[in-house]
Amino acid sequence: NALVRAYRLGQRQMNELVFAELRAIDIPEPMRVPVIEAITATLFEYIDWMSQQVVAIYEEERERWLENQNSLRALRVREVLAANKSIDVDAATNSIRYPLRWHHLGLVMWYPETGSEGDQLARLQRYLRELGESAGAAASPLFIAADRSCGWGWLPYRAAGADAPAKVRQFTLARPDSPSVAIGTMADGVEGFRQSHRQAETARGVALIAKRPEPTVISATDPGLSVVAR
Repeated sequence: NALVRAYRLGQRQMNELVFAELRAIDIPEPMRVPVIEAITATLFEYIDWMSQQVVAIYEEERERWLENQNSLRALRVREVLAANKSIDVDAATNSIRYPLRWHHLGLVMWYPETGSEGDQLARLQRYLRELGESAGAAASPLFIAADRSCGWGWLPYRAAGADAPAKVRQFTLARPDSPSVAIGTMADGVEGFRQSHRQAETARGVALIAKRPEPTVISATDPGLSVVAR
């Protein structure tokens, strides 16, 4: 924004310089207006062209930066899930921008694979954001892409809420464009972050093996699921 504004201010200053020169030059009156129009049009076309270049380059670089940030965030989340070494909880919280010391409800969300990777992941991320608002999450949800059509999600809560899974189910079933969703149980801290995710993964596995019609909602607390998962 500052750079684009600088071009506009530069255009204004250039106009002032040009008009000062025009006043000092003896130009026949019939040509004065056409000259001003030509100079003004040239300046406008240049500033318009340059502004488009600036915005296009900015957007390209920002997309690249976001991709790098998302890749780094996904790597850090996988390190937390791996649990093969002790982690600095506060440092991990800052790195993934998610409150690991709170209570968590892990989710696995997926659409049927259609080959439209970008659209599917964007839809999943939008769904999770809206779900977090509907289910009363205390902060922004965490979304990580698992593959082309599947994402991992966590809803953060300051305290355990028994009705959170029910709210997830209700919200999902009420939307015609919802993905299939597997829900873990709510648990706290880093181990709860891992545990709820593992439970959601197990629930998804059961849904895939059972070949449930999509979209479907399945929870780790559904009757008989633990027996089937074995």
